[in-house]
Amino acid sequence: MTGSGYDTAWTTYIPVGPVRFTTRIGAQGRIDDIETGLFHDKSRERLSTTVDAGVQEARNGAYIREEIGFGRWVRVIGGVRFDHYTFQVNDALDVAGDGVVSTGVADANILSPKANVVVMPTEWLDVFVNWGRGFHSNDARGVVRGDDPVDPLTAAMGYEGGVRVKSDRWGQVAVVAWALDMDAETVWVGDEGTTELKGETHRQGLDGMVRATPLPWLHGDIDVTLASATYTSNAGNGDAVALAPTFTLAGGLGVNHPSGASGGVRVRHIGDRPATEDGSLVAEGWTVLDAEAGYRWRFIQAQFQVNNVLGTEWKEVQFANESRLADEAEAVEDIHFTPGWPRTLMATLTVYR
Repeated sequence: MTGSGYDTAWTTYIPVGPVRFTTRIGAQGRIDDIETGLFHDKSRERLSTTVDAGVQEARNGAYIREEIGFGRWVRVIGGVRFDHYTFQVNDALDVAGDGVVSTGVADANILSPKANVVVMPTEWLDVFVNWGRGFHSNDARGVVRGDDPVDPLTAAMGYEGGVRVKSDRWGQVAVVAWALDMDAETVWVGDEGTTELKGETHRQGLDGMVRATPLPWLHGDIDVTLASATYTSNAGNGDAVALAPTFTLAGGLGVNHPSGASGGVRVRHIGDRPATEDGSLVAEGWTVLDAEAGYRWRFIQAQFQVNNVLGTEWKEVQFANESRLADEAEAVEDIHFTPGWPRTLMATLTVYR
């Protein structure tokens, strides 16, 4: 995969009495060339090809953002963004007349408005409400497909509200409630090496964040998320979005001492979550602890890092797929996974010039 792009913006600030107007106008673009492939092999020998396609995807967008500050206590932010996408696919496996053509060109446009309000009743407290329309692009091979193509861009509407308490001395704490309504869900089809679109989904959750600096050389952080995700066409009837996280936690402590010593510990956790829409299969959660320590003396620094300190056996990537062993009469749906890293020690020595 290769890519290139640009990002440019112009900002102006105009005060009118106690009211401040900050305008930002910008443009962004990117183009990516991607080679996709999926092969049936045995003992690392390719027997057949399932996917062999070249994809070129280009995006160009422009936006305007206006922030209005009323005194020092209220800010109102609004904006709108326009994006244009072009998809071009060259499928080496296309067979003329088979009715399923995956070679072609397609394009699409989308307009995304947003609005935010931030109220600061005191210098240490922010109360905010955000609303905005966003989107994600879909698999280019499905977009240009001759038989039942998918929509190029899927729109989503997001809402959030929360509070943030901040201190120059100690850090900050924030709690945010949010919801996201998406027009369609993209689902990975592993055996075919492609994706498909399913129905509308609704997500909602609660996020918490703490950043702390109890000492100038000691810092800590923790992020926690509680969430649920369901298909709206069958909400409340076990129609979960497969593999959507329901509980995550990440945090740690870090040391950067003036003596040259540094180090820290970090923990990552994800809870059990449904691997299928009916919840009959569950992707197991895991908790992994990492640690590091180092020392810098003049122009030399030694660093030691231990991944998975506790030697946890964990499944990093998990999917529910059908497979059949040689002694089985029919395929069975079960969890297929990539094992996570075992306990691993790494050491580095850096010399600065």
